[in-house]
Amino acid sequence: WAHALCLLREMRSRELRLDVIAYSSVVSSCEKGQRWELALGVTADMQCVGLRLDVIVCSAAISACEKGGHWRHALAVLASMPLLRVAPDVISFNAVLGAC
Repeated sequence: WAHALCLLREMRSRELRLDVIAYSSVVSSCEKGQRWELALGVTADMQCVGLRLDVIVCSAAISACEKGGHWRHALAVLASMPLLRVAPDVISFNAVLGAC
């Protein structure tokens, strides 16, 4: 996760165009490293730069919260998905179930 965040910063400093795939990879890295707070921060950053979250990013953020033992945050991400016009899928729901 640390290397992924460094690469994201490097890409920004070079003014490279970041897309949902790049951010999604970083969120997944944070998930694997059990860094739920960073995963949520990256999703917030995506929105700040005008990128639309998708089900993959949201599910990875939910899984990061699950692995970090923060079921309330996992539920909050799930609850926010309809507001973001993102339809939860089986993976999203399973991650929340695992967090509870």
